[in-house]
Amino acid sequence: ERAMDGKAPAEAASPEDFAKLLELTEEDAEKARVDMFQPRLKDLYESCIKKAEESKKPLAALKPEVSDSIAKFQLPYTAVEDSALEVYKFFIEEVGGKVLKTSEKEQLDKIRDFLELEKDSVRKMHLKAFASVYEHSVREALGRSGVIAADAQDALVTLGDRLGLEAEDAKKIFYGVIEERIKEMMIPVRDAWEEATYTKEALLQLNKERGKDLGDDPNADGTGAELGIKDSPPLEGVR
Repeated sequence: ERAMDGKAPAEAASPEDFAKLLELTEEDAEKARVDMFQPRLKDLYESCIKKAEESKKPLAALKPEVSDSIAKFQLPYTAVEDSALEVYKFFIEEVGGKVLKTSEKEQLDKIRDFLELEKDSVRKMHLKAFASVYEHSVREALGRSGVIAADAQDALVTLGDRLGLEAEDAKKIFYGVIEERIKEMMIPVRDAWEEATYTKEALLQLNKERGKDLGDDPNADGTGAELGIKDSPPLEGVR
């Protein structure tokens, strides 16, 4: 460690020579470096980000300091990426669960660039942090009418981008809400059709299958009510 920091005596053996002396394999030596320097790299990432926020200095200007340390630490790419992901996770969790301000989105982008992380690497983090926020906004846009105005659709696209959601993920959330709304709208239609089609006995049997509250039916326990459309079981007594 002192050798990496440039504090070792001139006559001291290099880390490579020391590893040979201990008869460490290349894998053992790499593991030792990861155990020792990965936490330091994480701390360095965090301190640079904090320093940039306090001094209003561009985060990119501190990149050479990190690059020099990574070169000295001789960490494998996976260890560097894992450290970067851990740091990014900390910052995204600080703002997760809400609609991001423009400034917060820009700061996250700067941190991701500073950590040299690809968007695909943090895709799941953004889904975990903001999927519920986007889903709630889609529900609001649908309103009672179930129709989304053109300007609301544009706003949802903008929101998805601000939350760092991939277009494909935003689309899945959107269509999931639409599908759920359609099922909800179809329940009264289904119930009316069944009441007009089934005999009372058949309807009681069907509702019992669904666990629906049957009121005066002594056999109903009211548990496990089904929400959504379900294929009706074959029944006798259909009118």
